[in-house]
Amino acid sequence: MTQRLIAAVRTCAAGLVLLPLLIGAALAEAPTAAPAGGWRTEILRDHPLTGRLYDLTAERFADHVTVLDDLAGARFVLLGEKHDNPDHHALQAEIVRRLGREDGFAAVVFEMLSPEQADALPARGAAGVDLDALAQAIEWETRGWPDWPAYRAIFAEALAARMALRPGNPRREAVLATVREGLAAAMDEAERARFALDRPLDPADAARLLDQIEAAHCGYAPRDRLAPMVDAQRLKDAALADALIAASAEDGPAVLIAGGGHVRRDWAAPLYLARRGAAESRILLFVEVAPESEDPAAYAPRDSTGSPAADYLWFTPRVDLDDPCARFAQQLERMKTSGDPPAPE
Repeated sequence: MTQRLIAAVRTCAAGLVLLPLLIGAALAEAPTAAPAGGWRTEILRDHPLTGRLYDLTAERFADHVTVLDDLAGARFVLLGEKHDNPDHHALQAEIVRRLGREDGFAAVVFEMLSPEQADALPARGAAGVDLDALAQAIEWETRGWPDWPAYRAIFAEALAARMALRPGNPRREAVLATVREGLAAAMDEAERARFALDRPLDPADAARLLDQIEAAHCGYAPRDRLAPMVDAQRLKDAALADALIAASAEDGPAVLIAGGGHVRRDWAAPLYLARRGAAESRILLFVEVAPESEDPAAYAPRDSTGSPAADYLWFTPRVDLDDPCARFAQQLERMKTSGDPPAPE
């Protein structure tokens, strides 16, 4: 069901009746794809969109073979996840397997890894790597990410395909300095220029990014105090782009594993790839279905002009139906008693 068809249906008197019928017919014909071994999550497995892939440019459903073939032709493939959904990681692992073994992709960049962990990563082509020992060496469990078993298969497939493992996050001290004092405190003028951070975001995109950061904090922080986090987000996205460019220059085509907010074309890592003349990317977002919507276009991230900010959506079941703001309140309460930082977004 394309946006143009939806618009046309809505213009007729019977549109409110026909639109659900037309969407239902399109869903009935759409191919589905689940990870090997089936879905790991339970909630909304029977949702009409679960397992479907949607091409945001063509505004139609696509089969996973066609999508993977398209990804294989890119220089950079960005896979946006919800961190705590194991289905997203199972599908990422299968894509890494395909791209690494069949299509010549040579590196996987992880948002979850920082430069200070690089020495603990095995060399490209290393054999017999103990993955659980690797998790201990990179201090996975102490850095706030979801349980290691959810990500383990991605690392296993990358190593089996002889791909390099690369950190994508900037150093923690640089992020903290940016939040406290701005980008100028985290890097000098020449480095900001190299990272393509010497130009501000489009004002409309900066405002929309701040809206998202404010919503993620559920009203617990004043908007003016959250403004420095826009710069921190920009630093992270520029660092992810830099890691992809470096990996590509040294090894070959590269895959990024990151949260969905870091792979948007309007303000995230793809923007900085494009600014540096490295725009040969494809973006696939894994999206949890919602009980209130069966229209795939309703899930699409869009820029300030209404254009898609990604290439494909792959719909999955949900981890839970909990209110994220209630969860955030619980996290803040734990921080008060333990002093632990919040889990990464």
